[in-house]
Amino acid sequence: LRVWVRDVYRGVDLVCTGTQLVEGVRLLRYVPGPSWGAINACHQQTIEGLLNITAPQAVGAGGNGSAAVGTPLYVSAPHFCGCDPSLRDALDGLVGCASGPGGDGTSWLDVEPLTGITVRALQRVMISSAVSAAAREHFEPKIAVSHILPILVQAEHVQASSAQLAQFKNTLYLALRVKGH
Repeated sequence: LRVWVRDVYRGVDLVCTGTQLVEGVRLLRYVPGPSWGAINACHQQTIEGLLNITAPQAVGAGGNGSAAVGTPLYVSAPHFCGCDPSLRDALDGLVGCASGPGGDGTSWLDVEPLTGITVRALQRVMISSAVSAAAREHFEPKIAVSHILPILVQAEHVQASSAQLAQFKNTLYLALRVKGH
C-alpha cells in the first residue's frame, strides 16, 4: 500500500503485518515498509532513516542547493529507530528500538479491508536538526563535534468512534451475512 505522507513530502510504502479486531470490526494493520528510511538521492536523503525535509524545498533561485539558508531538518522515527546506529550512539539518553520504524509501534494504519476506509491511525515522528561547524562556532561553542540533535517528537492519533464502527456491523456486515458471505 502506497500513501502520501504530507509531513515528509513523499509517498511511503506500507506493509500489512496482520489483523486487529476493534469492537467486532476486523482491520488490517499497515506499518512503514523497509523503504521508509532508505537512502534516496531524489530526496537528498543521505543518512539511513533520516528523511530530509529541508532540501530540495529550501533551495535558492533555480534550484541551487548551495544558496539554501538555514539548518537542515530531518524527520525520523523517535529515538532514531530504524536510522543509522551512529545517530543514537552519539547521544546519551535515547532508548533502544524494536525492528525499524514500524516495529516499535511508531506509526501504523488500521484499514477496514472491504471498504478501504482507515479506521485508526497513529503517527509518531521525531524532528531533528544538524548542529553544523558554523552553528557550533557561533551558538554552541561547547559542543565539540557536529551532531544531529532531536528537536521534538510529534504524535497524532485518530480513531473512528464506537458509533461509526457499529455502522460497519449494522450495515455492511449485515448485508454480507444476508447475502451468505
